[in-house]
Amino acid sequence: MPQPQAMGQLQHVALQQASTNNLTGAVQGPPSSGRVGSHPSDEKVLIDALKKGRAGGLNPCRALEKLHKVNGHTEMEWKNYFLEHLERFYPTTNERRVESSRQHVSIHAHSSSGVQESVSRLHSTPSGSTSTSGKARDTSSRRARTPDHLPRSPLKTSLSRRPPTSTSSNAACHGPSLSELISQHAGMKAPLLPPSVKPKPPQKPATTQESGRIGKFTNEEKIFFIQFLRWRLERDGPTPDKFKLCRALSREAPHRSADAWRRHWETDPQLAEAMLRVAGARHRAAAGTFAQNQSGEHAALDYCDDEGEEEYEGEEDDTEEEGSDAYVPADDSEVESRPRKKVVRPTCLKVTEDDIRDLARYKLERRDGWDETMTNRARWGDFTSKNTKRSFWAWVQVVASRAKEIDQAMEELLVEQEVERQDFAEPAHASPRPPDTASSSSSMRTDSVNAVDGATGVPQKRDADSRLAVRSGSPASKRVKQEPVVSVICLDD
Repeated sequence: MPQPQAMGQLQHVALQQASTNNLTGAVQGPPSSGRVGSHPSDEKVLIDALKKGRAGGLNPCRALEKLHKVNGHTEMEWKNYFLEHLERFYPTTNERRVESSRQHVSIHAHSSSGVQESVSRLHSTPSGSTSTSGKARDTSSRRARTPDHLPRSPLKTSLSRRPPTSTSSNAACHGPSLSELISQHAGMKAPLLPPSVKPKPPQKPATTQESGRIGKFTNEEKIFFIQFLRWRLERDGPTPDKFKLCRALSREAPHRSADAWRRHWETDPQLAEAMLRVAGARHRAAAGTFAQNQSGEHAALDYCDDEGEEEYEGEEDDTEEEGSDAYVPADDSEVESRPRKKVVRPTCLKVTEDDIRDLARYKLERRDGWDETMTNRARWGDFTSKNTKRSFWAWVQVVASRAKEIDQAMEELLVEQEVERQDFAEPAHASPRPPDTASSSSSMRTDSVNAVDGATGVPQKRDADSRLAVRSGSPASKRVKQEPVVSVICLDD
């Protein structure tokens, strides 16, 4: 090989080696001056780079790439150091995010407290009593504590749309409403109807081909069962028992007998029994409040003939008056648009002593079978039919509230009857005395006759019958004793 050609090849190899070394040095970088963190400003440089990168929209990986060759460390060394101390660097580099989350939590808590304040204000402030200035002050305070960029709370929206609740003046007297009870019955939920709306009777179920009878209770019948009980028990007057309610259900839905409704009641009695207990407690509370308002124990109480009680009194007689409680759809607009009835104030009568004595005399006449009679209709039906100045239920209330007075009047009547019985029995015991007087007088006349007979010397013989008549003092003996006296007078003349 020629020498010049060999020298050219050596130079070419040297150039390639130099270029390779330069490329390796460029990739590896300058020799490291030590681990990241050995320099006092390493951590500050790292934190500043991460903050600037986050402010510029870069992620930590891109931000750390810009630290290559800073303080003699490569980008891989910066990344490794950041990952090794991530728990320490992350809160520092994410201060803004932590502060913003804290601010969001505080705003949310503040808004929730505002919601609670509005809820308490809604329950404590009666409807119609909030002034215009109060509304403006609440609105301004709500705007001040709620930022504009936050969405409105759905709870506030629902509270603002909620209509104000009206409380009745006699709520404490009537107790809890039946509408507050759970309407779950026999697997069905009965929709609530307004108290003035009478439920529509269900349709007759189809009969089965095998037996020709209607089958089990349908869902429509189950819903009607609860709705009718709630409607009936919400009415004024004495609370009917289970049997009366079942008879009323049979009149409304005649395809089911009263016994069938009673069996359905006993199959799922939870809701029906609860409604009946609430209605009974409410009626007793109303009656107790009414009695406490009277002045004095012996004062005359006012009992009113309630037309509502008389209207539904037909439960006992199996007759029902079809009045104004017709079925109305459960639409609120139709219910509100219906014209209201004119309220007729009932007439009240005071209970007098004559009423108490009449009730006591009636009970005394029927005291033998009184305990065997269970219903008020059987006990007082005849009395109320003759004394029509009060309704049946008004008389029953008089009996219930004046029970002690009626019992006391019964005792007085018993004493009076005993006295009258003794006065009537005394002349019967004194009747034997007059025959004693007559017998003594007859004996005196007999002695005189015997004396006259002895004086005249006319012997007279009497038979046994006449002597027996004299002893007994009978009218026949009187006639026998009188005839000799007349004859004796004639002989003297």
